[in-house]
Amino acid sequence: MDVKSKQNFTQSRLSYQPVRRGHDPDIFHKGDAKTHHPPTSLTDPEKYLCWVCRRILRNPHVAECGHRFCQGCLYEVLGTKGYLPCEGCRLDGTPGVYITRGYSDMAMRRELGRLHCVCPTRGCSWTGKLDEYEGKHEDQCQFGHSVCDLCGQNIATDKLSEHRQSCPAALTECPHCQASLEQSKVQNHISDNCPEVKIRTISSKLTNLEKKLKDSSATLDDFSSRILALETSSADGTFVWKITGFAKCRRDAVSGSQPYLLSPSFTTGRPGYQ
Repeated sequence: MDVKSKQNFTQSRLSYQPVRRGHDPDIFHKGDAKTHHPPTSLTDPEKYLCWVCRRILRNPHVAECGHRFCQGCLYEVLGTKGYLPCEGCRLDGTPGVYITRGYSDMAMRRELGRLHCVCPTRGCSWTGKLDEYEGKHEDQCQFGHSVCDLCGQNIATDKLSEHRQSCPAALTECPHCQASLEQSKVQNHISDNCPEVKIRTISSKLTNLEKKLKDSSATLDDFSSRILALETSSADGTFVWKITGFAKCRRDAVSGSQPYLLSPSFTTGRPGYQ
């Protein structure tokens, strides 16, 4: 293939997606009673098969040697080893051909897309063209199952979109610190590792300690007042009352704002009368 011909091809690039193998050969029905379409006759079925998975080509790619592969099959091998020994060339009598790249085979894709097929999933009666099957029905068949690309679970195809919204392996944000993590790990993160939750917990504990300290301080002040009253009280029948600020007390008494003063208690003896 010359340089000009190569420029007419668009080399496919890898993306991080689950590898989808080729289609089951039974996808091309044989005119059974469940469909009104005539049976698809594959006069040269070998040209529709991938040289890696040996199934009907999915998103066909062609190598420089002319052999075709599913895009997923080809680039899974190239992504792992960097090259692919061509089995087709070996069987054709040309061993030692190594493939390092592939090109999207649009002509083969159109040819396959026009072929009538049936849904290979047991219980499903859908029938139509292969491009209709790949483009819509395959991912919506209520009888089929697909592997979730996030958690690896086998999920009913028509429930896959709903599953992805609540998939335990789907990434979400911590509602407190906005850290990105899997949904299944959110609760453990909040309980053990979230820095915002830790800060709030410590702050709450400090607030409670401050309140307890204030309550304890008020209790100590009350005890101090009682002790002072006991220390200044008389218990021998005599009492000397020293009034401080006598001039002010007199003015308050004359004005009527504080007409009396209460002395500390005193008794005739420890068990005596007050």
